[in-house]
Amino acid sequence: MQHHTLLEMPPFNKNRKLAFLFRDRHNDLLFVCKIRRAIRTAMAHHKIIQFIQEEFLNEFQPNFIEEEQWLFSKIPSNHPLRIKAEEQHTELINLITTTSPECKLYDSLPETFANLLEEHIRFEVRTLFPYIEQSMYQKTSVA
Repeated sequence: MQHHTLLEMPPFNKNRKLAFLFRDRHNDLLFVCKIRRAIRTAMAHHKIIQFIQEEFLNEFQPNFIEEEQWLFSKIPSNHPLRIKAEEQHTELINLITTTSPECKLYDSLPETFANLLEEHIRFEVRTLFPYIEQSMYQKTSVA
């Protein structure tokens, strides 16, 4: 059995409608790796958090909004996969926007954020996107 590293993504079919999203998630996993490397190299804690906050607020949060409006809308609002994805978005946003140096979670923020973001990315790539893609394919096949 072959083991994959964190950066390896499963190959995807070139006919996929959402292939660009799978590539984007690969870049997001690289961000997780950068966070973990900064932790391992004992970069100053406040610098790691500043790096995470800037990247998150400039890249991830706007992407979350786009996903929720454009992509998640392809499935019903009460669907468990959509609910889980939206909850993960909210959890990540809250972690970044509400954790201050006075908060108990501040010391563990980089590791917690990296773990939550990786979990979310893996959920999207392995479960949510294939489901949405299949749902989109079925709708276009019927039409």
